[in-house]
Amino acid sequence: SPYLYDLTITLHASRSVDSRSVRFGLREFTAHGNQFVLNGHPINLRGTHNGGDFPLTGYPPTDVESWKRIYRTCREWGLNHMRFHSWCPPEAAFIAADEVGFYLQPECGMWNEISPGSAMERMLYEETDAIIRAYGNHPSFMLLSPSNEPKGRWKESLPHWVEHYRHEDARRLYTTGTGWSLIDVPGPVAGADYLAIGRIGLNLLRGNSAWFGRDYSQSLTGVNVPVVSHELGQWCAYPDYDVIRKFTGYLRPGNYKIFRDSLASHGLMAKDKDFARASGRFQLACYKEEIEANLRTPGLDGFQLLDLHDYMGQGTALVGLLDPFWESKGYTTPRE
Repeated sequence: SPYLYDLTITLHASRSVDSRSVRFGLREFTAHGNQFVLNGHPINLRGTHNGGDFPLTGYPPTDVESWKRIYRTCREWGLNHMRFHSWCPPEAAFIAADEVGFYLQPECGMWNEISPGSAMERMLYEETDAIIRAYGNHPSFMLLSPSNEPKGRWKESLPHWVEHYRHEDARRLYTTGTGWSLIDVPGPVAGADYLAIGRIGLNLLRGNSAWFGRDYSQSLTGVNVPVVSHELGQWCAYPDYDVIRKFTGYLRPGNYKIFRDSLASHGLMAKDKDFARASGRFQLACYKEEIEANLRTPGLDGFQLLDLHDYMGQGTALVGLLDPFWESKGYTTPRE
């Protein structure tokens, strides 16, 4: 239930007047043990990944209404959170999230080797300063990660980044990268406010090991910060080739056409919709099992799906219950 405030500040000097208006929200977001707490209420992050793939334009929208449409779709399907994979969205995305009531984890534009004293480490601090300066007042800006799956001696570098920005700006929580764990075995965490990870050592936080009434609790023994499961799901469904007609802009659906032509060459084109529905219903059952396992795991305080919609950013990842345009594929509904 977002509520926003407007503050106008005016400076009167001897020969000039300077005025600026700032919109902000009052909220307190903290970690109490392994639980996220917002304004005194425990919350669970039900999120999706955003890889910056916009097939009609090739770039993210810079108008508020386009982002509101995406967030409202996510909320309709039960989500409250979005993680931006190694990029930071434009201001319109933050404004829309403020107004809709949606929780964001932008990331610095890094998917690199980050080691102490390196040029990439210096760039990380410059990028972080710029992001906070531009977007720091937005209450939806609740989490910040420096990088997707960092490389190099990042375990030496990134805990210092977290400590620095904890003191510089404590309005949000910080982690040492999305994907890799700061610790090699379950136990106490030092150097991060939360973890967004797929595993700790050999202990998985996604996949089918905790399905059918089980959970991932053995992966989190003694972990003392909130943990969010990284790129949960990745369950693919066969495409309905009617989606090809929707690609009217920047991105061409050559991948779909290759798959379609292969199906046709085997004389099975008439089965396309049957394959799409059958595999889609199986995909839905897999997501149900994995998300329920996540929700019943003590100390696992959320998930970041690889995607609610099909992801076109790295070739073909038909992992969504929605198509690349955030529209229904027809084999399930938000209510279900």
